[in-house]
Amino acid sequence: MAVHEKIRQARQVKGLTQEQMAEQMNCTVSSYARIERGETKVKLEKLQRIAEIIEIDLQELINSNQISIVNLAENNYNLHQAAIFLTEAKCASELEKAHLIIQHRDEQIGWLKDKVAQLEKTNAQLESMFELLKINKI
Repeated sequence: MAVHEKIRQARQVKGLTQEQMAEQMNCTVSSYARIERGETKVKLEKLQRIAEIIEIDLQELINSNQISIVNLAENNYNLHQAAIFLTEAKCASELEKAHLIIQHRDEQIGWLKDKVAQLEKTNAQLESMFELLKINKI
């Protein structure tokens, strides 16, 4: 994804208009719009300011060598959407964590199934004993 595309997408996710961005950057709306369309080269200082406004890491914004995935997540505190930029390495790490969590959950489910089977067996034995006691009392 090109830098100007990341900028536009992150701005939209943050719920900011081009007018608000231009105001915060002290430039005209048309000059800011050219940035988002990729029609102008942006100096590092401007990119840093854009990154600050849309609250993403400058390195993630300008990094074109790594694949970036944009996850849009709802912010639980103010119910606005926020952007989280994850590199391929971070995604792989998160995926590995998820696999370990699933594996642990599956082990817990297996243990619980064993306990349920033991309890069912014990319950069946108790019911048999209760029936024998009931028969002997009659």
